Amino acid sequence: MKINLHSEGITNRTAKVTYKLFIARLVFLLITAFFAVRLIPYLGNFPYKDLIDRYHFPPEVYSFANFDGAHYISIAEKGYAEFEQAFFPLYPLFMKGIGYILEKNYLLAGLLISNISFLLGLVFFYRWLKEFFPLEQTVWIIVSLLVFPTAFFFSAVYSEGLFFLFTTASLYFLKKNNTLLSALFQHKRDFINNIKVTFKKHFMLVISPLFGTVIYMTYLFKTEGDPLLFLNVQPMFGAMRSSHLIILPQVYFRYIKIFLTSAHTFQYFIALLEFTMVTLTLFSAIYLLMKAWKRRNYFLIGLSLFSLAHILLPTLTGTFSSVPRYALMALSMYVVISDLKPKYRYAVAGLSILLQIILTSLFIQGYFIS
Repeated sequence: MKINLHSEGITNRTAKVTYKLFIARLVFLLITAFFAVRLIPYLGNFPYKDLIDRYHFPPEVYSFANFDGAHYISIAEKGYAEFEQAFFPLYPLFMKGIGYILEKNYLLAGLLISNISFLLGLVFFYRWLKEFFPLEQTVWIIVSLLVFPTAFFFSAVYSEGLFFLFTTASLYFLKKNNTLLSALFQHKRDFINNIKVTFKKHFMLVISPLFGTVIYMTYLFKTEGDPLLFLNVQPMFGAMRSSHLIILPQVYFRYIKIFLTSAHTFQYFIALLEFTMVTLTLFSAIYLLMKAWKRRNYFLIGLSLFSLAHILLPTLTGTFSSVPRYALMALSMYVVISDLKPKYRYAVAGLSILLQIILTSLFIQGYFIS
């Protein structure tokens, strides 16, 4: 039976299934948090922690605003403090607006924005995927996303949920309107010529993702005198980031040195996690790119290039720090997982769930994960 995505009945059914998966995932996170605060020693010593403590939510809830979440709350409340320009303004601006409605409860505003955005993003993601993949593979792609070890960040006071919504909505409406994709994925010309035609016909649409960055850079130039301050303050956060470009082999060499010389502490475990996440997502994107190029599947080529850019760009700062979180949007990885044999898919899903329980628990108790 052919699935018609434009059918109202199928749309409603999709929304219900997505809603149930979303609720089940929230319950899973809260249960994990419940046991984490009782079984794992607390290590919450990050800046601005007092901002989340005073909202008087139970720790199973307010701990989802740990680390960057506390900075976002601070920006929403008081604007940028020193070095906080590393955080882009759209998410805290939303928090500020919603927070006023909620009697300046910016923690609740952040949680609502992240979770509602993620739910809507899942709906768009499902509808978009169904344009290209069979139903079973589409479901596995979504499941792979939901159980990914760091997927809890979608529900935290982080910008990942909002970014996911904007990304999936953009992809869905581009496909629905056939504006940009119709030019880029024509089979009458080769891929390079398609790119040239796309830039000529839809130049403003292609460069539109840069508008927000340019606006923020203009703001930083006028207020701080440095349009690249969001990059130049990165070393201040202790993640050993550099404001100078460092190529990927140098970063790999640095991590191999860590594994050979460092003690087996918690930081060693995080370095291993970062290294593994980068390697797996990088190779999955390269694998899918080679496979898609051989088949001249321009849709998967584009998806692979997007995933590669999402992984490689952060490594130019000289570290894999936070890449386990950035890897959430390496969408080609979920396609590769969904294409595995059933026994391997279930094995990956089981391992991912176990890792998500561990990483969520550690994050809740103040251990830096990503």
